[in-house]
Amino acid sequence: MVPAAWPRAIAVVHDDEPFLSLCHDLLTRAGYWALILLRSTTAYARIRLRQPALVLLDIRPEHPEPGWRVLQLLWLDPATTHIPVIVTAIDRRLLGAKVAVLQSKGGAVLQKPFTEDELLAAIRAAIGPPPVDSASVTRPSG
Repeated sequence: MVPAAWPRAIAVVHDDEPFLSLCHDLLTRAGYWALILLRSTTAYARIRLRQPALVLLDIRPEHPEPGWRVLQLLWLDPATTHIPVIVTAIDRRLLGAKVAVLQSKGGAVLQKPFTEDELLAAIRAAIGPPPVDSASVTRPSG
């Protein structure tokens, strides 16, 4: 469970469990807290409840609708519109005009494939580095 008050929690919304596992490990090593969400109807509700500092959202070209739906709900809800979103996509053209809106809201587009360093740089650009003393943050078990 992600502590609601932890300022560097990142929600990762993706439908690929190995990718989610890699993101969890990378973000944890980097000092962030990862809220891992398999793309589902509950992703938006959990983001709204937990209020992460950032959302990392995958848009798949073969099935973009679930990702667009989550993104639209985040943008339309006053409780979540302030949360920046980094969209990952294989084809930046798939995002079209949404790139400018993402950037205006503090988010970005990260084209796949990307490196760990590129992902961490995009995260730092959006929300800053993890807390200096992230090791002292009490993290709940489970």
